[in-house]
Amino acid sequence: MILRPYQSRIAESIGDSNAIVKMPTGSGKTYIGIELIKRCFRRDQSIQTNLSFLSELLSTDENNRKQYKDSIRKRKAIFLVPSCDLVTQQANVIREWGFCTVAEYMGGAKSPDRDVDVIVSTPQAFILLQDKEYHPSVSQNSSQKTSFAWENICICVFDEVHHALKDHPYRRIALRLQDWNSKSKIPLESEKITGNDRNPFEAERSAKIQVIGLSASLTYSVEDTSVHATLNRLCSELGVEKMECPSSEELREGGYIAATTTDNKDISCLETIKVDDIPEGVIPVRERQVHLMHEMFFRRIYYRRATPFAQTLAKTVQAMEKQAKEIYKDFVTPTYLVKLTSWETYAHDWFQKIKSSNLDNIDVDWLYTPKQGTWLFKLLEIYYVALRMTVQSWEEGQSLVSRWLHINEGFLTPPWINPSLRAAILELKELTLNENIMKHEKIKSLRKILLEKKKMKNKFRGIVFVQQRITAYILSHFIKSDPDLLNSGIKAGFVTARQSRLTPSIKVNKTEAAEELKAFKEGKINLLFATSVIEEGFDVPEANVVISYDHLKDSVELCQRFGRARAEESSIVVMAERVDRPISRLEEVRQRQDLIIEKFDPANLDVVPQINIFTLQNQRENSAGKSILSNEVVCTNSPLHALKMYVDKTKAVLNIDIRVTDRCFKSSMRYKSPLRDIEVSKQAGSKKKAKIMCATEVLQQLRVTTTY
Repeated sequence: MILRPYQSRIAESIGDSNAIVKMPTGSGKTYIGIELIKRCFRRDQSIQTNLSFLSELLSTDENNRKQYKDSIRKRKAIFLVPSCDLVTQQANVIREWGFCTVAEYMGGAKSPDRDVDVIVSTPQAFILLQDKEYHPSVSQNSSQKTSFAWENICICVFDEVHHALKDHPYRRIALRLQDWNSKSKIPLESEKITGNDRNPFEAERSAKIQVIGLSASLTYSVEDTSVHATLNRLCSELGVEKMECPSSEELREGGYIAATTTDNKDISCLETIKVDDIPEGVIPVRERQVHLMHEMFFRRIYYRRATPFAQTLAKTVQAMEKQAKEIYKDFVTPTYLVKLTSWETYAHDWFQKIKSSNLDNIDVDWLYTPKQGTWLFKLLEIYYVALRMTVQSWEEGQSLVSRWLHINEGFLTPPWINPSLRAAILELKELTLNENIMKHEKIKSLRKILLEKKKMKNKFRGIVFVQQRITAYILSHFIKSDPDLLNSGIKAGFVTARQSRLTPSIKVNKTEAAEELKAFKEGKINLLFATSVIEEGFDVPEANVVISYDHLKDSVELCQRFGRARAEESSIVVMAERVDRPISRLEEVRQRQDLIIEKFDPANLDVVPQINIFTLQNQRENSAGKSILSNEVVCTNSPLHALKMYVDKTKAVLNIDIRVTDRCFKSSMRYKSPLRDIEVSKQAGSKKKAKIMCATEVLQQLRVTTTY
């Protein structure tokens, strides 16, 4: 593989140092990471040759020579990627270089072969792989015990390294590496050689694990002090010795085309279109608190302070739930659950139960047919999705919600439904057709932009970035149903994360996502609606139109999204900006990052206190205890949901196993974190009850052992 001049220069400059490489999307960061792995293998091979020679030279005892050779193990490279979607892609890129064997690893996959050279893995899967090595069930004398431990790794590459700034598995790996490096001068028990013939290279060889970080942007912060502080912490925790960023001249001379070059702090090719699509009466931005989203919405509904659309939608859902309760006495509303997606899952479970006629022990009004029951719960799932979208958008997304309901025939009123439900559905339908309330300004603006860009571009290829998967689905459906857009030659598709779920009834599997990307590459579709899944490292063809439908959160999104507009004469359109983070401000942040990197000097790095993994976990569990364990209502009514929320917040691992024994279901549940290892087993007449009993017991033990 032939590197571009700037790639070769950076790889040569880094050598065997720990380094961060900041380069624009599409400029070939991955190739630098692979080149550094290749060079690291060469250095390791040289050391192995020297060690083998010394073992023969320094020892006359055959047993000692054998111990030397056994201690000279070929070390591996770890290439970490933030999502499952990137595992196969990056593994294939490394294979193309042809100098090593490559294994792919992610959650649910078989453990990689122990003799493989490079492991491309998601971070959480790699953490579990290392933990598995030290499980008590692994023999202390097993030669396989440390195959994936740090002593057998020579280089660790963090693709999209900015994730290490968050409470992310990347950071946990970085802290583990930091802890390893601080202790690595001490010879490992498995590598100790007694007597005077001790391996002279042992301490040096076990100490050096090269760390490489790759990213288009290195901080989520905006303020100068925060930018400097986050970069300082990132460099400190990864042990960074160098930071590399090619100049604009280097990139241009190397053949990289960037649509986002800057000149006097203005982004060329950029259009900002302000759309007034926010309904009156929504929650003011300054009052929004994400952790209180659920509570704030239902408080507004109760006191009738919500927008007319949100109020009517909630009333329609309540009428639907009332009819469901009339037919199925065991039905209870799930809207008290804080996890919004659990509402639609609950309705879908009822739909499946009725469809499969699994109604044992359920009190049913048999005046209604199962067909009517499945119709009602299918509709209820659609409405729970609509209600969830309304809550998540702080009541701003009523135009998208309206289109969602129309797409899914949410306004049908069969004769058998009760009058109050029919009236509520018709009232909501009338609202969605009221132009004064449902302006659809943003969707209309998107339509206008696409028609204009299609006329201007000979070979139109566009990407529209959105925040939510459901938004990508709705907008792609809108494009496909608009005759003017179809006649203009726009063919749309959408892509989200592999095997992602838009709703319980609408899922995107790995094959479908791959086929959409393939169709986009081949030109069968020329407009792709996408979430952040293709922002980071995804192999997507260069586009000449990039539209940011939702506002940008930080300079990371700015660099990654705009980096997709690499074709000549590209256009970038921003349809929404945060008041506190306009595009101009985010571009300033990007420029400041470049200046900080240019002036970076490891010798002057501020001292950042090392964060102990146990201290960090203790902080997580105390915080989760205050918000979840202290809420007795949620823990009592929804123990499974409460436990899963607690696991998410504490970044722990929850293993659940179900087995059938003597006509009973035995559930085993294990909560594992750096601080605790709780394992319980319960038996019950159903799987769900057994799991609920286990979750209740785990929560009880967590309450006893956690200080909050």
